[in-house]
Amino acid sequence: MSTQKIALLGATGGTGLQVLTQALSQGHEVTVLVRSRERLGAAAGRARVLVGSVPDDAAALAEAVRGQNAVISTLGVGKSLKSSGLIARSVAAIDRAMEAGTFSIRVQDDDSNVHISLR
Repeated sequence: MSTQKIALLGATGGTGLQVLTQALSQGHEVTVLVRSRERLGAAAGRARVLVGSVPDDAAALAEAVRGQNAVISTLGVGKSLKSSGLIARSVAAIDRAMEAGTFSIRVQDDDSNVHISLR
C-alpha cells in the first residue's frame, strides 16, 4: 500500500479518532483541522495539526486540504444533537476549499441514489 496524504476533519470525535489512529498506523501522512489540539491526545504528535473551524475558518481549511490525496470528514454534532447547521455549513466550506485546490467533489441526491463525482 502506498502512503497517502489525507486531510481529516472531525478528528477529535469518536469516529475521527478511530480514523486518525488507523490512518497513522497504516503509515499515511495525516493533516487534521481541529478546534482544540488538546482533544487529540497522543495522536497529536504524529499528525500535522492545524487549529481552526471547518465552517468558519476558510484559510485554515484551505491549508488543510491543499496537496492532499483524500479529504475525509467525520464531522458530527456529538451528544448534544444541536447542530446549528454545522454539517450544511461545513459541506459548503469543504467544497469551496477543495474546488480552490486540485479537485472537487459533487454530491447529487436523486431521492433514491447518491452520486459522487470527482474532478
